[in-house]
Amino acid sequence: MTANWRWQLIIPGLLAIVGSGAVSTAAGHEGYDPRKVLQLQNQAEAERNSPFYSREAEGDAAALTRLGIASRLAGGAANDVEAVKWFRMAAALGYGEAEYYLGLMAEEGRGMARNCTIAARWYDLAVRQGVAEAQYRLGVLYETGCGVPGDDAAAARLYLMAAGRHLPDAEFRLGTLIHDGRGIPRNDADAARWFHKAASRGSLPAAFALGQLLDDGNVAPPPGESAVGWYHYAADRGYAPAQRQLGVLYAAGRLVAADRVQAMMWFNLAIAGGDGEAAALKERLAGRLTPFELLAAQRRARLWQPTTDCTSSQNSP
Repeated sequence: MTANWRWQLIIPGLLAIVGSGAVSTAAGHEGYDPRKVLQLQNQAEAERNSPFYSREAEGDAAALTRLGIASRLAGGAANDVEAVKWFRMAAALGYGEAEYYLGLMAEEGRGMARNCTIAARWYDLAVRQGVAEAQYRLGVLYETGCGVPGDDAAAARLYLMAAGRHLPDAEFRLGTLIHDGRGIPRNDADAARWFHKAASRGSLPAAFALGQLLDDGNVAPPPGESAVGWYHYAADRGYAPAQRQLGVLYAAGRLVAADRVQAMMWFNLAIAGGDGEAAALKERLAGRLTPFELLAAQRRARLWQPTTDCTSSQNSP
């Protein structure tokens, strides 16, 4: 089954590279000639006109994947097509990381038409080889129902696999499913634990979610930590929802000393960061501020600079 899926996904790209008729597209692909893989490999070695070509790519699936990554990072439609070509060559050799990147290109619609179903198939191949990033991305597809039936339980299992490899995005998503009780029993203490792991690795959404969980009072904060501390950790690094929440706290004098100018500064920053709820909150607060206070808040927002380090061993909150 795995081999069939791989060749069903690879064959269209092979046809584009070696010309029609080079590979059979009959059902089951019984006519596929494994020697064509070597032809593709030899062609890659011969493509001296590629700006990303290197002699290290010869006969090396990992090196072919690195060429694909270089093309992907270069950006632009032509480079995306080039990246897909390199990834297909490496995937034809059964390289898991290349399969993951082909899934990502399909999910994003880069170098090929966007297709979540194709993305899910590539991710599934990479998952079987233990690629943590593919475990996470396939989990997202199951959670959102993109290209596969929506299945929160399947998403939770995949996130747990990726979280075991310390991927902060997977830790955050797993914590969210646990907090919401979707696909896995609800448990605020477990959710807080996963949020904490992700936040300590620099995940700003996880830091904000942990702040909210501690703010609700359902979980006791560890010594030296607080909801406000985690809100500040995310807000100080430019996370707009946390900036908006700090504005709410400073405006109400809840958990912090009331400071309307500071509240307005955070609302201004949240709006600039694209938060959709901050504008209405700012409008309500504005009527309570003097013109001088409004100017002071604007000045603070202009002078504000985000904290640049994105990791924490829990020294900040």
